[in-house]
This record gives sequence, C-alpha cells and structure tokens, in this order.
Amino acid sequence: MSKVDQLSVRAKASLSHYIDAYIRERLGFLQGDFSDADIDAIYTRIIWRYKNITPRKDSDYIAEIKEQINNSNEFNIDLKEHIVSWVENRPTTERHDYYKSLCLQYGLHEKQMIRPEHLEGRIAKIIKTNGASQNYR
Repeated sequence: MSKVDQLSVRAKASLSHYIDAYIRERLGFLQGDFSDADIDAIYTRIIWRYKNITPRKDSDYIAEIKEQINNSNEFNIDLKEHIVSWVENRPTTERHDYYKSLCLQYGLHEKQMIRPEHLEGRIAKIIKTNGASQNYR
C-alpha cells in the first residue's frame, strides 16, 4: 500500500482536490499526451501548496500531509506515481463527446469530470432516466 493511500480521509480528500485542480489547469480534463515535465510541474505545485498553506484550526490533515512531504522520501515518490495514475485515468474525448451529445439532446447542463467512472455514471443515469437526470450518486 502506498504512503498516499495511508493518509487520513480528510488528507486524501484535500490532496485529491489539488491534484485534480492542477491537472485540469495544466493538461485539461480529457485524456491526452503528457510529459515528465508536466508531472514534475504538477508535483512541484502541490508540494509548494502544502509547504506554504496557512493552517486553520481544524486543519490537522494539512499538518499530516506537510509531515509526510518533509519527512518521507517514499511518500514523495508515491505522490508522483499517484499524479501519473490520475493523468493516465482521464476520460477519452470520444466518451466525453457522447456525454455532450446526450446533454444537448436532453437539455442538461454539461459538467466536466476528470474521473472516467464519474463520466460513465452520468451517461448511465441519463440513459436510464431517459434524460430526466444525470445525478448518479
């Protein structure tokens, strides 16, 4: 099990939020080419974020991530691998185009999802409800 997977629920949620945001910012939310420089830039941005974040009262999870970043080489390696897995697991253009056509057909608001399972969940819900809903959770 990776060190990233061993983080608390709140720490993983926080880390996932920034991974998602920085991947979207640098590479978009659809599958495509990426380089080691892209991964390094996203990784560097995440490290910078947690080293410079101002903790609030209820932010013990931030301290948890900071501690791992500063004290665990294994965590930093796992974090890069985690980022790569997120980048490699973005939705394909074809599936997103199909989702867009369903939204257009049924007059639904299009959402951008970086996780293919979320996209597939929305597609399945639209089809199942005949366009009445795309909320799959």
